[in-house]
Amino acid sequence: MPAHAIHPDDAGWDEARRARNLAVDQRPDLVVVPESAEEVAGTVRHAAENDLAVAVQGRGHAARAHAW
Repeated sequence: MPAHAIHPDDAGWDEARRARNLAVDQRPDLVVVPESAEEVAGTVRHAAENDLAVAVQGRGHAARAHAW
């Protein structure tokens, strides 16, 4: 699992979960902020091994998360 994972009880969770479009209030179970392709791969691998859903949250113009 990547080193930079933010849980709902952690400081900074509200900022990490916020989409660019503030009309969308997403409340994921965990926010992961990868810094490399290896961390992305590790996150996806961990999710697959633990039957967890993954969604990509771009910081651009998307108004919602993109489910995989």
